[in-house]
Amino acid sequence: DDGARVARLDKLPPKAVSDSRTIYVEPVPRDASIDSLRTLFAPCGDVAGVFLPRLRSRDVKGYAFLEFTTESAVTKAIARFHGAGLGTTGAVKEGTVKEDAVKEAGVKEDSVKEDAEKEGGVKENAVKEGGVNGAGVPLRVIPKEQWAEQRDEYKRLRRAGQTDEEASRNSAKAGAERWAQRAAADAATPHTVMLISKIGRSSSIKKIRREMNEMFEEIAPVEYVDYGVSNSGDPTVAYVRFKSEVGADTAVRVLTERQQQFGGRVAQFELMVGVKLRDYLTKIGQIRRATAKRRASKREQWWARKYGKKKDGGDGADANDDGDDGGDGGDGDGDGD
Repeated sequence: DDGARVARLDKLPPKAVSDSRTIYVEPVPRDASIDSLRTLFAPCGDVAGVFLPRLRSRDVKGYAFLEFTTESAVTKAIARFHGAGLGTTGAVKEGTVKEDAVKEAGVKEDSVKEDAEKEGGVKENAVKEGGVNGAGVPLRVIPKEQWAEQRDEYKRLRRAGQTDEEASRNSAKAGAERWAQRAAADAATPHTVMLISKIGRSSSIKKIRREMNEMFEEIAPVEYVDYGVSNSGDPTVAYVRFKSEVGADTAVRVLTERQQQFGGRVAQFELMVGVKLRDYLTKIGQIRRATAKRRASKREQWWARKYGKKKDGGDGADANDDGDDGGDGGDGDGDGD
């Protein structure tokens, strides 16, 4: 660790994905290390990498970036550590961790505004050269995307002629307002969708979809399984929408602890949040509406072949009539194989 700046456990993901899973943290104590920061934030989720900039003197600059393997871990880190007091060795002072300080959607507007108005919250060199101890100073923990927006806005305002103090204050205020709006939108969206990634490639998407349906229903009621439809062309990814937030959260926890495999490979499970969740719900909603009649027709044909009669009173559009379709807007797996 000594002398190193970056430590990763996994290969680099695309930049957009990486940024959405990364937090900005300040102030960081002089004696902080990659390992100490990784340990500190480990309760929030698996840490994929830590970036801890240093001066030529090898002292830390006073800020760090931590990338997690899931976006939900970012939410947990902000809720747990934003505003908490940090000791000289990077340990959080007793009684300062805020479990409910930030809602899952993001950072509260007043908390962001209060901390971001400090000059260090906007500029890349958040803590002036020479470093800070950080002892007793509340941590500022925000999404990297928010930090990047505020940095760019700060630079724009400086070019427009504002003083350093004005640009810092105004960019922080604008950033807080934007992220508060996003937080409100996220809070209004039920977190009921589980994203499954790193699925092993298989010759039968229907077989894996049927396996998922049966397994997930044993954990919590499922609305639909989306595998091979909205993500057509990428058999390593699936989405499952549960009927409640508690069910979705339980499924993520149980399947992760179980190290559940699909397609012969241990999959990764996370609760979808934020813009990606809202974009996904919009996309799958359009697909399901466009294919509802076709799915209903195929379901009834399958029912008639299997039982010799038309299904009573059903339009075939329910999520899990036969345990195979998953209501995912696709072919419905209506052949019953």
